Amino acid sequence: MLCEEPRSAVYIVQQKRPNGPIIPTPIHCVVLFILLAISTLGVLCGCTLSLCSQANCSDIIHNRLDYCNSLLYELPWTTIAPLQRVQNAPARLVLGLSPRDHVSSALQTLHWLPIYYRIQFKIALLMYNALAGRCLEYIKDIVAPAASNPGRQ
Repeated sequence: MLCEEPRSAVYIVQQKRPNGPIIPTPIHCVVLFILLAISTLGVLCGCTLSLCSQANCSDIIHNRLDYCNSLLYELPWTTIAPLQRVQNAPARLVLGLSPRDHVSSALQTLHWLPIYYRIQFKIALLMYNALAGRCLEYIKDIVAPAASNPGRQ
């Protein structure tokens, strides 16, 4: 069932800089992709999402947000903030919240970690799996416990 009025829209606005053309960063590319996916889900699925659509929404958003988490580790909040805003948008869409409602309780209801903690969790999980031998060979080869290094004894 289609909504007569979409709940959200994506507007891409480019600003001209005095020094030259705009070069999009990888974070901006991820943000634009996810916002486009969210607006498509909002229009196609109607005003409220079913459980199946909620799972699809979660998969689409988190697969993109989890891409290259190791590069996002310890970046300043101003760099990560657009990704947090992108995660907040589908939480509002899934739970039917207005743009003025607080989203932290919505993230807890959906069992989604905020981006800052999600990045830390994914890196910790990668290291745990590497040390436990449950990852790809090339990752196992480059990760070793600090205690096994003779110079650290």
